[in-house]
Amino acid sequence: MIDWLELAGAALWVLGLALCLAVLSMARYQANVDAESVFRRMQHPGLRAALASGSSLFCVGLLLVSDPWWQRGSWALAAAVSVVWAVRSWRGHRFLTGGQS
Repeated sequence: MIDWLELAGAALWVLGLALCLAVLSMARYQANVDAESVFRRMQHPGLRAALASGSSLFCVGLLLVSDPWWQRGSWALAAAVSVVWAVRSWRGHRFLTGGQS
């Protein structure tokens, strides 16, 4: 029988990791084109918001697939911090862009 919760968790953490890697790749490419550091490029609110969203998906996914209580607790804490970071990043991004995505 298929464990749908574990399948959803695995899909979430893979999707989150893919999003984080895509954001970092895009930031590196844009930094090279503009001849600036990747760190400076990652200060862009849109990139930070996307990275925070990927981090949130990653942590929530691993929370859903972990078994021992201490792993669940650790991933729950990391997920809570990531979700707060994502919400704050998206709000800051929307504020700076005048409500346009």
